[in-house]
Parts: sequence; structure tokens; C-alpha cells
Amino acid sequence: MSAVATPFIAADGVSKTYNPGRADEVRAVEAVTMHVDRGEVLVLEGPSGSGKTSLLSLIGCMSRPTSGRIVVDGRDVAKLAEGVLTEERRRRFGFIFQQFHLIPDLPAIDKYNIGQKQLFWTMIVTMILLLVSGIILWRPYFADMFAIPVIRIAAVVHMLAFFVLLMGIIVHIYSAIFWVRGSMRAMTRGTVSHAWAKHHHALWYKRVTGQSK
Repeated sequence: MSAVATPFIAADGVSKTYNPGRADEVRAVEAVTMHVDRGEVLVLEGPSGSGKTSLLSLIGCMSRPTSGRIVVDGRDVAKLAEGVLTEERRRRFGFIFQQFHLIPDLPAIDKYNIGQKQLFWTMIVTMILLLVSGIILWRPYFADMFAIPVIRIAAVVHMLAFFVLLMGIIVHIYSAIFWVRGSMRAMTRGTVSHAWAKHHHALWYKRVTGQSK
């Protein structure tokens, strides 16, 4: 007798109601029962407002059902703590949202974004501090011109400025290699692809190419 395979996702009588008991109550999902096997490709179809997104958010552990039971890979979602649910979403699910929840008033980025500007001025300021404090600490020529407390302060400033500068360089390299893909090309060759420029510096891309979209 062959064993029956357990479905990867099992929903049993799942319902989701927003604002229950209020005048604006919305029953987005009602008594849905479905099974999805591991490796199965499933398409949800229906008119706008029929509850497709709400059902996906329930299955994907992004929200909890008002009633019913959802089991993902043998684990009852309703019994999982929020931290465990977050881990489940990170490991098992990927979503492409209908709305990206971007800030509507945030302007498009020109040639330099705010992170690049902050990093630039941080490095400029730290290098100036290194130069000034280094001159004060330059014992053969200038150290005798300053009082001991000033020299001590200069030593501390010199050390902190070097640390901040070093961290800025590390962050810059990390961003180019791991955080913002494609930035390494800009650092090593001085050029970027059209797709990279359009995605990360939309205003600059439009200005350079003359494209409105």
C-alpha cells in the first residue's frame, strides 16, 4: 500500500474578513479549501476584488485567517509565532506585489543619490580632519607649537576620523559588490548599463537619453 503524499500547502475552510462587525466589513475570502502539492504550478483567476490577493497573502503567511486552517509543509500557520512566520516568509515564499508601496512624493534620483552624497562629504570631512590633526601631531615640525591638551584632542580626532574614513570605504565597496548589483562596473570602468542607470538614477537617465519614460 503506497503512502499518500502530504500537500505542501493545505487550506481548509479559510476565510478572511476585514473590519468584522463594522459597517465597512469586507469578506475578502470565504470558506476556501484547496491543496497545492510540492512542485505544482497553480494559477488563480478571477475578476478584480474577488479575493485573489487576500488568499495569496494568507497562504504566504503575510496575514492570518479570520477562520479556517492553513498548513504549510506540515506546520499549522495559526500556531506559529510572528518571528517564526517571518522566517517562513523569508525561506519559502517570494512575492511580486501589485503595488510597490513606493513613496509618491519621493523625487526621481539624478546622477548622485543621497547615499553617494553623504558618503562623499563624509570622506571629504574625515580627510580634512586627518590632515589638520596630522599636522598638529607632526612632532618634528609642529607639535611644539601646540599645548598638550590640544595634541591629545588631535590624537583622538585623528583616530576617529581614520576609523570613519575606513568604514566609509568598506561600505562603498560592499555596496558596489553586494548591495547594488552593477555598481562595480561604474567603479572600475566609469560606465553603467542603460538598465542600471534607468533603475537606480531615473532622472539622470531621462536627462542624458532624452527619454520621457
